[in-house]
Amino acid sequence: MRLPRQYWLFATLTLLAGTPVWSAQQSASFEVRQQRIANPAPTVRVPQGDTLVLELRSDTALDLHLHGYDRMLSLKPGIPGRLQLQAQAAGRFPLAAHGRGHHHAPALLYVEVIPR
Repeated sequence: MRLPRQYWLFATLTLLAGTPVWSAQQSASFEVRQQRIANPAPTVRVPQGDTLVLELRSDTALDLHLHGYDRMLSLKPGIPGRLQLQAQAAGRFPLAAHGRGHHHAPALLYVEVIPR
């Protein structure tokens, strides 16, 4: 049985609708020294829909939290850690140290997701 052309077109568009064709991956690496990256804290900008990979290395043990995305990363001294996320929510989100008395520490960096 052969399906009419409009069914094939509908099926193709349905499959493509869930996959953004413009999606890309961006990455950035940072060294954390004495619980800081830089002053002022750097901003990593990524277009909405892209994948962001942050690689961080610290001179001390740190638990990091990316606010807004509720993502955590535990760093051990000298060992690189990776935080990967799909940038869906637009806005500016701080990455800050948590635990061990650092809950209210200033942001190490900001992730800024730019709407498409």
